[in-house]
Amino acid sequence: NNTISYAGYAGISLSNHNTCVVSGNVIDQAIARGIQMYYCHNDIQVVKNKVTNTGQYGIILQYSNGGTGFPPQGLIANNMFEVGANGAGIYVYQSSNQHIYYNSVYVISGNSAAYYGLYNPASVVVQNNVLANFGASHAVNIYSGSEVFDYNDLVTSGNYVARTTSTEYADLAAWQAGTGKDANSISVYPGYLSTTNLHTGSTWLNGKATPVAEVTDDIDGNARDGSTPDLGADEYTPTALAPLSGVYTVGAGQNFTSFRAAATALNDRGVSGPVTFNVANGTYNEHFTLLPIAGANETNTVTFQSATNVASGVTLVFNAAAPESNYVVMLINADYVKFHKITVRGNNNTGASYSTVFYLSGGVDNFMLDSCNVFGYSSANSSTNYCLVYA
Repeated sequence: NNTISYAGYAGISLSNHNTCVVSGNVIDQAIARGIQMYYCHNDIQVVKNKVTNTGQYGIILQYSNGGTGFPPQGLIANNMFEVGANGAGIYVYQSSNQHIYYNSVYVISGNSAAYYGLYNPASVVVQNNVLANFGASHAVNIYSGSEVFDYNDLVTSGNYVARTTSTEYADLAAWQAGTGKDANSISVYPGYLSTTNLHTGSTWLNGKATPVAEVTDDIDGNARDGSTPDLGADEYTPTALAPLSGVYTVGAGQNFTSFRAAATALNDRGVSGPVTFNVANGTYNEHFTLLPIAGANETNTVTFQSATNVASGVTLVFNAAAPESNYVVMLINADYVKFHKITVRGNNNTGASYSTVFYLSGGVDNFMLDSCNVFGYSSANSSTNYCLVYA
């Protein structure tokens, strides 16, 4: 129950210990590693810790072997890990008899994995976790290992949700078919409250875990549901509204006042049926991002269209001034999205350096532009900064 801040290398580093316990700590701004454990054996417990703003690794577990029976297995549970750079939220190397349950991971940048395992046997069980990577790399990356995965949420902003040694898997279905792992898992945006607060109110994670005897409460001490617990470190009552379904309006005094407000609802709530946003005439000076839309499929599509069926009546425009904001509409693994009879314009001011309109990141499927007007900046320049549709 300590607060550990501004570690030059690691917040907590343990080597050659038995049955050690790391519990209830807040570790913030460790340069490289939040928690690292080398040659730590038997019934180690790493539980209810919050690791934020960490450069590379949330936790490293290396050459550490839990018990078989008594002492019991190692337990890594009810932790929140937020990391960036090139590392992993949870990194397990040549370890055995470890139960990795109910953790919430958020990778925000760099070529990292939410879970990275090397040379681990099937006695390493990864279950009931939220493994979210929005640094454009994998949710799961395992090398020459046979860990057991199930009842997890695997989500990424990259092109591949998972990797085994040299095989890439584009989405959860491919991962399940190719490996037999995560048969009862899902792939949805977790709806974390912020990049450093990994609590959630998402309806999509609620009740999607499976009970395990070793863990009966959550990171805050709240009791786990005995039959249908929640994925990740937080057991909660959903606060998000019901998924969207049907026809909605966008504009002043409408269901949603802006494109961004509609996008936020999609990201947070997902869909349970086909959704159409009829956009009132006007100019909308904004840009927005669509993340993986829970519930979207070939039937439950999402359409943004002019309410008057006239493309020139609705103009969505954003004048980007920096590379990180160079988009009007960004889709990050957001599938089954359509824009119909809308004008969308990038930065066309004289001398503009950035003018991308649609930026598609990760494995975006079934994206459609239909009868739209798309404008950018006419420049005799080969830079992709001026691509109107970039994927």
